[in-house]
Amino acid sequence: MEFQINFSTENLHNFEDFVNVEQTDLGRKKYYKMSLNDLVKILSNSTSTGKVESPFLPRNCIKHVKTANGYEVFVDIPKQKWMINYNDNMFEVGFPRILIQYGCTFNTSKTESVLYSVEILRIFAIKGKESINGETPLYQFPYSHVESNGKVCMGGNKIRDIKNLSELDACHNIFFHSPFSHDWGAKTSLKQGIPELFASTFNQKDFDDEVLLPCERSFNEFFNLTN
Repeated sequence: MEFQINFSTENLHNFEDFVNVEQTDLGRKKYYKMSLNDLVKILSNSTSTGKVESPFLPRNCIKHVKTANGYEVFVDIPKQKWMINYNDNMFEVGFPRILIQYGCTFNTSKTESVLYSVEILRIFAIKGKESINGETPLYQFPYSHVESNGKVCMGGNKIRDIKNLSELDACHNIFFHSPFSHDWGAKTSLKQGIPELFASTFNQKDFDDEVLLPCERSFNEFFNLTN
């Protein structure tokens, strides 16, 4: 079945005006008129299912943002103790609840099975257990390898390329398992250095949220989001 639509812009003044339609089916032709408004609806329905799906997302994902070349994915990691390597010594250290912003870029330069290149863009600390929303205040990550503005230093450690965003579930382990140093130092109200925080203050102890330093901006304010 074929359709041919004929109209002149000179004869169309609004969406209630008519266009001429020629329908051909098995050699038979049929002619009729249709309002421009009905034509637009039919064409729109034929190219859209009415659904817009997100990709499968990691657990604890609180938000994802579509960008020009991929996604930004925000993941909430609960407050807990992590076994870390500092100066070739292992310490079990209390960490605050943290928010990780991943940048996931469509990768078209490698094999077809690889869809995203992944980078940790920012890490911030979060207080409390309430769900994160646009008004949630951000706090500085208290230890090394993260700047006061949340930018992350991974050194030579890189996150592997992934096929699905749901694989971000375990990517934060790359950060915690990377050797810690003094880079960008400690950021707490205690004014203590990294050695004391790791080996004494929060060694085998829960992190004290009251020593976090505020960023003075909420989630939406910092990431320039609106909802």
